[in-house]
Amino acid sequence: MYFSDENEKKMLWLIVSSALGIRIFFLYWFKSWLIPDGWSFGYEMGRVAQSLATGQGFASPFLEPTGLTALVPPLYPCFLALIFKIFGVYSENAAIAALVTNCMVSALTCIPLYHIGKILFGRNTGYLSAALLALYPISIWYAVNTVWDTAIFTFLCMMLMYCFLILPQQPFNAKTAAMFGLFMGFVALVKTVIIAFYPFALIWLFIRIRLEIKKKIACFVLMGLASATVLMPWMIRNYVLFDRFMIQSNFGLEFMLENNAKSWDAFETTKDSSVFMRQHPTIDFGEFLLYKCLGETNYMNVCLSRTKDFIRKNPGKFLILVLRRTYYFWLGDLGGKNEWTGTLRVSFSLSGLKKILYFAPLPFMIIGIFLALRRKTAVFLPAAYLLCLPAVYYLTHVCSRFRHPLDPIILLFAVYGLYEIGKKAFNSFVLFKKTSSPIFLAIVFIFLTNRNHSYIE
Repeated sequence: MYFSDENEKKMLWLIVSSALGIRIFFLYWFKSWLIPDGWSFGYEMGRVAQSLATGQGFASPFLEPTGLTALVPPLYPCFLALIFKIFGVYSENAAIAALVTNCMVSALTCIPLYHIGKILFGRNTGYLSAALLALYPISIWYAVNTVWDTAIFTFLCMMLMYCFLILPQQPFNAKTAAMFGLFMGFVALVKTVIIAFYPFALIWLFIRIRLEIKKKIACFVLMGLASATVLMPWMIRNYVLFDRFMIQSNFGLEFMLENNAKSWDAFETTKDSSVFMRQHPTIDFGEFLLYKCLGETNYMNVCLSRTKDFIRKNPGKFLILVLRRTYYFWLGDLGGKNEWTGTLRVSFSLSGLKKILYFAPLPFMIIGIFLALRRKTAVFLPAAYLLCLPAVYYLTHVCSRFRHPLDPIILLFAVYGLYEIGKKAFNSFVLFKKTSSPIFLAIVFIFLTNRNHSYIE
C-alpha cells in the first residue's frame, strides 16, 4: 500500500490525537489528579520540587527536611518545581498540569515508535505499533496515574532510538554530532539508567557512519564533549557538595533494598515482593534517622557496605535474588497480588488484569525477534536497548514502572511477530483457496455425474 507524506502525517495525527483523547478521558474519568496527600504527589521527585519551589534548593527528598541532595537526577524535579511555581505547591491544578503533560508526551511517543517501526520493518508495522501503543493500557496507566519521569523518559528514549537509526542515513558532521551529544546528555539528566545503553549504541553508530576515520573520530570526540557539557555542571555541583563526581547518589540505597538478610528472611516467609521496600527511609523510620544523622553520602556508603557483606556471606542467595528480579522485571509478580492502584479510584481488583497485560506481548515479542534475526533484519540497536536498560535493576531492585520505557520496543517486536504470522496465514489461505477450488469443482462434478447416472438407471 502506498502512503504519501501527506497521508503519513494525517495517519500519525489521527493516532496521536486518539491516544491523547483516550488518556485525557481516563484522567477525567478516574479523577486521578485528586491526590490524597503530598507524599503521593511525586514522592521523592515531588519533595525535591517542593524544596526548589519554596527556595530551599535541590534538597529534602524524604518526608522531613534533610538538606541538599543528589538522590534523583535534576531535570524532572526542576520541571515539577516550575509547575509548582505556576500552579501552586501540591495543588490540584499542579497535579492536572503534571498529568496532562504526561498524557501529551505519552501520546507523542507514538510518532518516534512509528518511525522506528518503519525503518526496521516497514510502514504497516510502524502504523500498527503506534496504534497499539495509543491503546495500550499500561501506557495509559503511567500517563494518568504517575507523577514521575516515567512517561517523559519513555518518550525521550524512543526519540533517542529514532535519532540513532537515522544518523547513518543523514550527512554526519560536527554540528550534527554536537547536537546529538547535547541530547544524549539531556536524556541522562532525566534518568541515568540510559547510560548503560550508550556504549553499545555508540559502537553501532561508529561502525555504521560512513566517514573517513579521522573525521569520524573527531565527530565522536565532539559528541562526547557536548554530552559532558550538559552533565558536568551538575556533576561539579555534586563534587563540591558531596565530594564525589556523580549524577545520582542513590546506588547504595537501591543496591541494599533487595540484597540484605532482613529482606531475604521476609521474602522467604511471605513470598511478597513488597518486603523489599520495607527498609527504605520513607518506610523504616530507623533508616530515615540514620540517613538524617549520617548525611546522604555517608548513608549510601553504609548501605553499600551492608550489601557487600551480605553478598560476600550469601553468594547463593544473591544469585537467587538476581534471577528473581530478572523474572519479576519481565513477567511481573505472577505468583502474588499487586493491588496498588495509585491515585485511581476503582472498586474492583486490578491484580489479574495487570498480570495479563504485563505478560501478553512477551511471547509475540520473542517471535518477532526470532523472525527478524532469521531474516537478517538489522535489529541490533533495539535488541541492545532491551538487554542493557534493565541490567542495573537485576542487581539492585525492581519496580513495575521500570519496564515501561521498554514497552514501545516490546510492542514493536510483538506487532512485527503477529503481523508476519497473520500475513503468512493469509497467504496460506489464499494459496489453499486457489489450489482447492479446482479440486472442489471436480468433486462436485463427479458427485453430480454419479447422481444423474444413478437416476437414469
